[in-house]
Amino acid sequence: MQFNLRVISITLGLSLSALQLLWAAPTRASAGEEVPVTINALNCRAEGDQTPIPSYSSEAVLSKASPTTPDFKVRDIAPGTHQLSFSIPAGRYLISVLSSKCFAKQFVTILPGVPRHLVFILSGFIQIGPNCSAAGTLPIQGLSAELVTATGREIPITVDGAAYYVEDLSRGLYLLRLTMIDGIQADFSLDFSDQGAGEFCEKHITRNISVEELREGAYTIVDGKKVDAWEMTR
Repeated sequence: MQFNLRVISITLGLSLSALQLLWAAPTRASAGEEVPVTINALNCRAEGDQTPIPSYSSEAVLSKASPTTPDFKVRDIAPGTHQLSFSIPAGRYLISVLSSKCFAKQFVTILPGVPRHLVFILSGFIQIGPNCSAAGTLPIQGLSAELVTATGREIPITVDGAAYYVEDLSRGLYLLRLTMIDGIQADFSLDFSDQGAGEFCEKHITRNISVEELREGAYTIVDGKKVDAWEMTR
């Protein structure tokens, strides 16, 4: 699946024996519809007037797209903490949340039919780096996930309900490692080695994991060696 990067601007108002488990399909929104997005936004503690001010992200120039403000609802959770809710089509976005004095921006993947939950911490600065990314659906909820680099370094990634998401990756070959329970794991390759050398990296991989792949790839480590998880149940 190829995503085109779009920009959204929001003005923030202030006032296995685990393997015997049931492989149940997670609840998802219908594919093809707009996808619900919920952002918990923690505002900065800047003093002075925090009246909402409409603004657009300068990163719109980089994406060659104009920012759009979707119809959204705001719910105050606590002083300085707000929940924003809206729906947008699946795709790749640079989402901005702005108040009159602070802002936050994130590159975000929205998968078809999978609601997204995000946390934005508003400040006064932004850092742009390599932005290869990957995302995909998971066949069951409750999995933990991490990336493993070619050197063995482990990178934690986001699992949101029935999907995983990872941003800010550089060129290289990674393993997506899913962990179930009792050390039962499964690995899946994510290849960004075809990107140019240096910091520039913009490839996106959508890699959905099926129940069959998870079952087939399940293994555990015994005495330092990989052992087929199903062998442990025989």
